[in-house]
Amino acid sequence: MKLDDRILQAIPLMAPVPTAWMIGVATQTIMGFPWPVSLISALTVEGLGFVSINTANDMREFNRHLNGVELKQKMQAPVWQAYGVAGLYLITATLMTVVLHIAPSLEVFAPLPFIVMTAAGGWLYALRKEHSARVEKWQIGRSSAKATKHIRRSASQATKATKQSSQTAKVYDCTWPGCEWSTEQSAAVQRGGDPQAALAAHISHHNRKANKIMAEKEKVQS
Repeated sequence: MKLDDRILQAIPLMAPVPTAWMIGVATQTIMGFPWPVSLISALTVEGLGFVSINTANDMREFNRHLNGVELKQKMQAPVWQAYGVAGLYLITATLMTVVLHIAPSLEVFAPLPFIVMTAAGGWLYALRKEHSARVEKWQIGRSSAKATKHIRRSASQATKATKQSSQTAKVYDCTWPGCEWSTEQSAAVQRGGDPQAALAAHISHHNRKANKIMAEKEKVQS
């Protein structure tokens, strides 16, 4: 893996650190939280933001792969709900990192976003659990549809093979009067698997038989 790819993988994990630090400082210095509570508050807010955005992207990608039948079954993931949690994160982070420093008097309203974020945490947990069940159901449905399609294709091929075998058997079945086409000869031709060749051989055999009978009649008459 290239160095820039490794850096790109690390950026989403490092990006929340400055915001988390600012939230921790604001809750400790302005709101008077003890530092353990400030640390937990910062990690909670940034964790909800990170998970909600990734959940929204997963749901959007899931919806993009649904086919027409699955859309009619209303299997779409509620992307707007995950984006709603992400919006709450942005409001809380902005309040903690900017608004409180500009207007410290709004400290009295600062606990409100945390109360909302508590509900948002449970909401996000339920969303992810529901989406995991949705993806599992979708995978089972796709596997079942694929298996059903394979069974139908196999059944169709078996039906065609049965019809072809029946038609081939009729070609090889010598029921003409005076036919001397032996079972061994019929089986030998049938193993060749070419009904047209078998029919041609069959007709040629009876033409020779007819010519022989005509020749014998002419000989008797003369």
